[in-house]
Amino acid sequence: FFYDDAPCSLLDQARIDQGWAALQGNVFFVDKHAFQRGYACKARSIIYLGTPLTGYDETSKIGDDQALEMQEKLGSVMEQALWRSYDMEGHTLNSKYNQAARSSGMSVLWFAQPLAQREFSRLVNEDFLVAFASVLFVWCYLMYHLGSCFVGSMAMLQISVSLPLSLFFYR
Repeated sequence: FFYDDAPCSLLDQARIDQGWAALQGNVFFVDKHAFQRGYACKARSIIYLGTPLTGYDETSKIGDDQALEMQEKLGSVMEQALWRSYDMEGHTLNSKYNQAARSSGMSVLWFAQPLAQREFSRLVNEDFLVAFASVLFVWCYLMYHLGSCFVGSMAMLQISVSLPLSLFFYR
């Protein structure tokens, strides 16, 4: 996909017409008026990437060893290539996926379960980091303001114990 030296020959017109005819019955893959126009302005492609991996006999399933290996390989190689290709930059507490991937006037969307799993893990880890930092800040502020580590710790314990109870009343 992302390399200039990748071989990609054009299809002959008969094969294109055959594929276009096959799409006629399934408008899931193209925009609403594509068949009246004779071309698609929006299309959806599903590309299955190389499973089974070397050493495995069947296609991966979510959570198995092959899926975890694929998640690591796909995440470390493909995700970085996509981000570089579309100049997507992020920072802590701001996902790179908050930006639109655009190139030459074309918007690109992609989805792959391994990439989604990696992004979910990143977001959860950052959220927990923020929650932990806020608890630490409040605890330090309480200790400073009250002048006692013990009283500050008991105040934090009281706040922590009150959270499940407040959730009960919130619902």
